[in-house]
Amino acid sequence: MTTLHDQLNELAGPLTQPSPEQVDADVARGRRALRRRRALQATGGSAVAAAVLAAALTYGTVGSNPPVPSTAAGSSAPAATTPLRLVAFQGEQPEGYTLDTIPDGWEIQGVNAYRLTLAPIGASDQEPDSFAGKIVVMLQSDEGFVPEGTTVRAGDRSGVLVDSPDGLARTLWIKHSADAWVLVQVWSGLGMSVDDIADLAAGIHVHADAQPGHG
Repeated sequence: MTTLHDQLNELAGPLTQPSPEQVDADVARGRRALRRRRALQATGGSAVAAAVLAAALTYGTVGSNPPVPSTAAGSSAPAATTPLRLVAFQGEQPEGYTLDTIPDGWEIQGVNAYRLTLAPIGASDQEPDSFAGKIVVMLQSDEGFVPEGTTVRAGDRSGVLVDSPDGLARTLWIKHSADAWVLVQVWSGLGMSVDDIADLAAGIHVHADAQPGHG
């Protein structure tokens, strides 16, 4: 009597030993899949942000509908050995934004219409769309979304501080206009307190050149 097991064996054919090339190809595919999964797990920062980033994903490139800030390429940045200290910003102001302060020893790594990236001077990761270990500022379309988190005062404005589900970043949402939020994402491990984040955000002024993304 032919059983289902027998039929499956016939369909499967004889067992063959894979070649070294096939093994290497399978391992490479598995590693790529693992990197993609880790990168997706690293996204977050808000209910909206969790749906996207790939700004780097590292989560890609920023296009006409850029992602909101999120974590980057699935890697964790090393914890800062000393807390960051804010100092007056002395450099050339970027287009779309004006900065009152910046962490000591940091610089503007990149800016475009959709995001401003701050990073340590001489950072090994020089990709502005990679956000691990950095501070990112973006505008986000309101679209009726109301963030849930801790209410924080940033200068004369009120904001909401949201921890990403994975704990890799904190994002301060500040209402910019009737239809947009300013998002300031700070990577965890940088030694910045809630007051530090609020002080930094209070000194970030968004101008007409900046454009909001859509989550």
